Amino acid sequence: MHASHHNWIDGAARPAASGETHAVHAGGSRDPIGTWPRSDVADLRAAIDAAEGGAHALRALGPEGRRALLSDAIDALLDEPDPGGLALRAIGLEEHEADVHVEPLEWTLDDVLDRRARPLADQPGGARAGPLLYACDWTEMWLQPARMVLAALLEGRSVIVMSDAHAPMLADALARALGDLPAGALAVLHDDGRTVLRAAAGEARIGSIHLASTSPAAPELVERALGTRPWPVESGFGAGVDRAGVPALAVRRLANTSFVVRSEGDLEEQARALVARSFSRAGALSGARPGRAGRALCPVRSFSSFSEHVLDALETEPDVRSPLALVRTQHVAEVERAFRLGHDEGATAISTGPEESELGFPLVFTNVEERMRLAHLERPAPILCLMRARDAVHARALAEELDAS
Repeated sequence: MHASHHNWIDGAARPAASGETHAVHAGGSRDPIGTWPRSDVADLRAAIDAAEGGAHALRALGPEGRRALLSDAIDALLDEPDPGGLALRAIGLEEHEADVHVEPLEWTLDDVLDRRARPLADQPGGARAGPLLYACDWTEMWLQPARMVLAALLEGRSVIVMSDAHAPMLADALARALGDLPAGALAVLHDDGRTVLRAAAGEARIGSIHLASTSPAAPELVERALGTRPWPVESGFGAGVDRAGVPALAVRRLANTSFVVRSEGDLEEQARALVARSFSRAGALSGARPGRAGRALCPVRSFSSFSEHVLDALETEPDVRSPLALVRTQHVAEVERAFRLGHDEGATAISTGPEESELGFPLVFTNVEERMRLAHLERPAPILCLMRARDAVHARALAEELDAS
């Protein structure tokens, strides 16, 4: 019998107020891993009720006290990032394949302290404006959620973490590691739909919402934030007033990065590095990892030879032949859309995945030009565009331009 899991609210594990649950399965199978709560408005409000006291208690600790607690939490997360191996089972990774995502956690706190450009308290919906609701994306694994959550907590701001339904145990690991925080400072809510996010968008006590642009809820929440359609509050504070208490909305864009080919370098070696960076199971999560290479800029004199090496690497790379199953459930529609778009714009698909995989990806295009929408698609998706540049200088300039767009 698989285990039941719970939300984390006010320093305690709680089932959903409704008693509803949803099942999570091992990647690419019907094997149930466990059940998680199907949260709703009542659970969100309970988390918000506790968050105010949690923020007061956090601020009372002072900067050094918060840093000490969070340092211990990172140690705990490093010691046990995936209790029971549930996240790896859900995603389809082997134990050793998690190392690339776990090891950077060691520097997370220093990274937040030394390199963040702007304290969260200075952003819209800052420390005194209500809790931050952070919606996880499974492709971010542990690292990005840990950075955002720690940055907010260091500022004395309470956080509500919304798990990703495909791998909710990633958020659970954060709650476990941060279990010594004052009650209410951190909440974790689970949901396999958009109920909690929709409720948060109309909740006056939420300071801000952070979610990935690839979230199915992102277009809906952006539409609301821009005020292009009314969202009346039906009851409670601000009842009947459109856009009352609208939280600040920050969308994490999971953009392509460009790979610049060096004509003077070993083209075969670079082709294999590109394929690994774009489609490896561990590092790129079979093409779903945020910020992985989705474009390769190659000087025209080396383009044909480099393209042949890419095709050779795709045929021989074991990871390409056994992509993570979660890619199939989440990104097939995106790959199909890209295939149609590339065809309409005049690009040429030179790889649609190994025949034995029957998955249709990784999808690799050649003859992609800067003007094409195909060249500007966001990640994550297992798609690669091979693009010509006049020379090395033009390749670097074009990469910078595309990455900044």
